Amino acid sequence: MHEGEWPRGKASGKGKFSWPSGSTFEGEFKSGRMEGFGMFIGSAEDPYLGYWSPYRKHGYGQERYANKDFYEGCWKKNLQDGRGRNVWSNGNEYDGKWKNGEISGGEVLISVDGHHCKNDVTARCGMVTWADGSRSEGRYLVDNGVISVGGVVTWADGSRREGRYLVDNGVISGGGVVTWADGSRREGEYFVDLNNGVISGSGVLTWVDGSRCEGGYFVDCKNGVISGGGVLTRADGSLRDGEYFRDWKNAVLVGGMSVTFGGGVMTWADGICCEGGCYRDFKNGVILGGGVLTWADGHSCEGGYFVDLKNGVISGQILHGLNYLHDRHVVHRDIKCANILVDARGSVKLADFGAAKDTNLSDAKSFKGSVFWMAPEVAKGGNKCYKLSADIWSLGCTVLEMLTRENPYSPWELQQALWKLCKEEPEPPPVPNTLSNDARDFILKCLQVNANNRPTAAELLHHSFHGCSPLLLVWGGTR
Repeated sequence: MHEGEWPRGKASGKGKFSWPSGSTFEGEFKSGRMEGFGMFIGSAEDPYLGYWSPYRKHGYGQERYANKDFYEGCWKKNLQDGRGRNVWSNGNEYDGKWKNGEISGGEVLISVDGHHCKNDVTARCGMVTWADGSRSEGRYLVDNGVISVGGVVTWADGSRREGRYLVDNGVISGGGVVTWADGSRREGEYFVDLNNGVISGSGVLTWVDGSRCEGGYFVDCKNGVISGGGVLTRADGSLRDGEYFRDWKNAVLVGGMSVTFGGGVMTWADGICCEGGCYRDFKNGVILGGGVLTWADGHSCEGGYFVDLKNGVISGQILHGLNYLHDRHVVHRDIKCANILVDARGSVKLADFGAAKDTNLSDAKSFKGSVFWMAPEVAKGGNKCYKLSADIWSLGCTVLEMLTRENPYSPWELQQALWKLCKEEPEPPPVPNTLSNDARDFILKCLQVNANNRPTAAELLHHSFHGCSPLLLVWGGTR
């Protein structure tokens, strides 16, 4: 059906035409075809007003789609082509070049959804406001959902970013000054993964509690971990200069990430100072490292060392291991410092089970172990059986070795020590009076000549030594 003054059989000139489907066109016709300027309303109610070239949108025009998207600009063969402006129903807006119906480059007015932005979009200086209230002021570029900016950005939560940066799927990297909503501040190069709570960079990082990191660093916010190299100042005044690793959740601070525990200076608020790399476990009161360790009272240790500030942590872990073995009627027969392994987190493991014996299978009679740590009943040999209590004697010698940093029976030689053990009245190694009362009592209970008088591993676990005077294990150094 048509309306207008057209020659019979030829729709030419201005008029209006309606199709049975409900679509209508009102505008210019030529030889029965839509050509020129006019408005077309399809059955989906998506009106187009603009120029046509036989039956196709061609030239300048505007169309509002049924989903509320809107485009105004140049068309070619029914596709956006040339300069044009598109406003999406979600509020995103693009004004720039188009090619074959897709964005080809131009100026971003408002953040472009990554589904629509498939090519580089060079932005002008200006202000961008996102739907969540975040704002960006300055130059920026959007590429396939990736935004890079130079200027000032304020996030909806109040965080603020000044300088150049790049945002990609929750990851931010750049250089400049960042101020988080909680008051934390970051100055310098950085990388932030918002999805995983990870921050890494170099420069100055200041937390709201007053802690401060200067230098390269890595922060895992979700797991409470920070590692890096440089100066770390904690809110309590503790200072770390050099490589470090800090675990907030487990209250662990490691300085020097290599096996040799690296270099640097660490000073804690309690006055303890470590120079040369160290590891400190605040929960368990353990310091492990190599270099120079100085206490607040001026005492120092130089070389490899392990300090048990909560006292008896090592002996307690050894006892747990022995108790496990003895419950299963296994005697180790070679307990000594050389067979006690301590890892970087202060965990203790018993090693070298080459001399171990399952007393369920047969009695322990043979001469096994190392003389300086050997119980008298083992040293005497013969056909006499000995019991699990032989390990308790060795434990006493091991703790004595830890505290004095010398072999039991030092300075006597091996043959002299063996003679003292094999006498009719065996002599235990001397226990210095300089040790704490708890330490002396613990060792002397272990060094009972009569094996029946020695406490079991389970009984020793309740001894007060596991919570008092410092325990220092030094290897390859001096005090």
